[in-house]
Amino acid sequence: MSKSRGIDEGHRQAFLAMSGEPDPEFVKVEAQLAADLGVELDPGEHFGDDWVLTPEDGMIARCQGVIDGKPAPVVLGLLVTALRQSYHRKPVHHLLSEIGCLTVARWVAGDRSPDQRELLRDVSQAYRHGAGAEDLDLLLQFCDEPSLVEDWDGGEDFQSYWFESLAKIKDPRATDFCRGIIAEDTGRWTDSRTYSAVPIVGKAWQPADAGLLRPVALEHPDSQLRRTAQRILDKHS
Repeated sequence: MSKSRGIDEGHRQAFLAMSGEPDPEFVKVEAQLAADLGVELDPGEHFGDDWVLTPEDGMIARCQGVIDGKPAPVVLGLLVTALRQSYHRKPVHHLLSEIGCLTVARWVAGDRSPDQRELLRDVSQAYRHGAGAEDLDLLLQFCDEPSLVEDWDGGEDFQSYWFESLAKIKDPRATDFCRGIIAEDTGRWTDSRTYSAVPIVGKAWQPADAGLLRPVALEHPDSQLRRTAQRILDKHS
């Protein structure tokens, strides 16, 4: 499915607020996805509204078929929106895993389009609702992908969204991964992942972590992170 410009939720809402009518291009993409999924949308009804899409087995299979076709980011983004009421369900979470893998792969390959950025943001934030121990390897991969942290002025830290899911997983490998980030960044203070790693270490505290977080509390150039590290130290002292 082709597109001439970015269509995202913010764009849709802005258009609705301005004119009271959906963006014609949004309607076209939505209508095609509805046809692919066998969903009948009533007038004024959109994916993401309550009960528009119920992810029973047949619908999950049709969603899988859409993903297998590797459609444009705008279509995948609309599919994420369509599944909004069911992010916590395992079959839906599996679909989000596949969308996440495809989206990150395209990002790493160089796709930085507005639709791709919106999809990367949406799928990573939706992912945390169903994140569990079985997702650890995938999350460690995403949390270790440097291109997800943009290094230009005003860039976005997409990696931090995947850390929100990692924080839900109680596994020593997740905490050890975060300890490694902090240890490697100590004295350099150039790794944005330290902001996400410090609270995760604080939740799985070991006595040796005091020596790891003390330099963060004393030396890190960001005052808010220094205070966060100090609160953790105080809590466990």
